[in-house]
Amino acid sequence: MCSHAGCTCQRNERVCDHGAFWQGITDMCVAYAKRRDIAVDILRAHGLHAYTPHGAFYILVHCGMDSTQFAYRLLDTASVAVAPGSAFGIEANEYVRISLASSDDDVREGVTRLCKCVLES
Repeated sequence: MCSHAGCTCQRNERVCDHGAFWQGITDMCVAYAKRRDIAVDILRAHGLHAYTPHGAFYILVHCGMDSTQFAYRLLDTASVAVAPGSAFGIEANEYVRISLASSDDDVREGVTRLCKCVLES
């Protein structure tokens, strides 16, 4: 049995392929940036764009009311789940957090439904 660091790396060489690792990270960043841009474009088109996140895979959107009530309303009426901003502090009570950790189509559809619900409130 080998216990030194070099031996461990040799055994895990396939897992430790740094090129593949960083390519995977790069691919994820590109995918999240694309979904962010999809969400921002939809928010902008509906007059709800407040900022463009850099480095995060979520966006806070102003819903104009108690975020917990809005989150339940959105789930009930549009089948879209969001995190109430109140979970992140009183300052975010009128915001909901949307995740970009979904497919491009799901982000597009979910943000469109969210915008419609905000504008109807």
